[in-house]
Amino acid sequence: DPALNGRDADLVDMIAATARPAPTLGAARDAAAEFVGAPLRNLETGLEATVSRSTLAKMTSASAALKSTNAVDHAMAVANVDRLFALARLTERGPDQRGEPTIAAISRYVAPMETPAGPVDVRMTVKETTSPKSPNPLYTVQTIEVEPAARSGGVEPDRKAPPSSIAEDGIERAPGQDRNAPQPGSATDI
Repeated sequence: DPALNGRDADLVDMIAATARPAPTLGAARDAAAEFVGAPLRNLETGLEATVSRSTLAKMTSASAALKSTNAVDHAMAVANVDRLFALARLTERGPDQRGEPTIAAISRYVAPMETPAGPVDVRMTVKETTSPKSPNPLYTVQTIEVEPAARSGGVEPDRKAPPSSIAEDGIERAPGQDRNAPQPGSATDI
């Protein structure tokens, strides 16, 4: 894709060549079983993160898929999150907003992914912990559209991402929104 810079194009090719197919959230859950509990290492930062059974269950929920470009893209991202995280760029790192002493930082990583409909970015959130009992859980995955204008030419595509607000749990909320309030697209919101 001409809109991707050289590094992104190489990453997309590498991920596409080895991508696990996962057309559904169930298929994504099955494919991800291969790396659940294993350390996943980011090549840029050296950070190791893990996906647990409980975070995988959250990632493959319908409400999580609703936050992505579509359920098929989301399923593919979850099934390949180990490879995507390894090649991702750190885009944001901040303190835990609640000051939890066992959380060193909340970090966001982004990797490009090619889908049948075109390129998307995959944003992953990692809670960097100070406790070996919960080693840096990678706990959210979200696909984000690449602006169509950026696909037609340009060096670095503009990313269409919601405004960032790293909360204690990495879930984006409107300013002042209660963390226990129903999130848009949740079962209680339908």
